[in-house]
Amino acid sequence: MGAPGNSGRSPADRGFVIVAVLWILLALSSLAVIFSAYLAASARALAASDVSLQTEALVSAGLELTAYQLTLTDEKTRPQHGAFQFGLDDASVGVSFTSEAGRVDLNYASKEMLAGLFVVLGAQKDAASEYADRIVGWRTRPTPGSENVEAARYNALGYSPSRGCSPMSTSWRWSPASPRPLSTACCRS
Repeated sequence: MGAPGNSGRSPADRGFVIVAVLWILLALSSLAVIFSAYLAASARALAASDVSLQTEALVSAGLELTAYQLTLTDEKTRPQHGAFQFGLDDASVGVSFTSEAGRVDLNYASKEMLAGLFVVLGAQKDAASEYADRIVGWRTRPTPGSENVEAARYNALGYSPSRGCSPMSTSWRWSPASPRPLSTACCRS
């Protein structure tokens, strides 16, 4: 008789089980590789979300500590600006604050205030006065039926706004060293 365990099988059927087991192992290993790649991608996504969440919490803490420090003093002795640092978790946060009273509203500021602003920024007094005149002229609407002196002045310099832009949607870059705007950018909506 033949060897034990080989009864009833042909020689071609003897390796079939090994091939099936190898195919199953290959499928399981590919599933394990796919699952590990998925876990790694999920960990990276959660880490990025974690960093943005920590940043948001640190900004919120900085705002709340600034408000707290400002409410500790009365209005007369409240500082117009300041800075402080604090540490939270593994982060070191530096906070600086400035009062809104230090801002200049170009739409409502007087000519003298605008001229003073340009002098502080480094312009000569006569140039600063001219810049202030230009801002006041630009923000003042011409009377109906009269010539728009400011628009004519800018057109003569070659800085006319593009068609479809209003004078209020044109932004001008200014430099204290240059009496003319450096460039224009028209906002399209």
